[in-house]
Amino acid sequence: MGPKKGVKAPVAASKKKPSAIDELKKRQMVLETESARISGELKLKLGPIYEYEEPSIAELRIECYHLYEKDCRFRGIPFIPKLDEMECENLVVVFGGTAKERHLIKFLNDPVRKELIETYFNGILFKG
Repeated sequence: MGPKKGVKAPVAASKKKPSAIDELKKRQMVLETESARISGELKLKLGPIYEYEEPSIAELRIECYHLYEKDCRFRGIPFIPKLDEMECENLVVVFGGTAKERHLIKFLNDPVRKELIETYFNGILFKG
């Protein structure tokens, strides 16, 4: 016996079209998974060096200012004791690369870390 005339059979819940938010959440999950995979690969390849973090903007500005002072003394010209925002940004442009390089070298030359790095990469070299 089928459904009576005039009575519609229940329709299965139709698939709802995913909203833009659902699509973005899905994309975010994919990107987070990919980021975790890449992070794991980098950690494996870089070992103890993976822990390195660049200096904060405040640290960078301070180091750039110190380099600026040294540069002025070396050239025999007076330096400006207080700089405005634009002048600080210019110092970062001029001295930022050197400041970042020194920060990395300081990180790498820490005696305990240096030994960990050497041990890690010697282990990799002599494994294969």
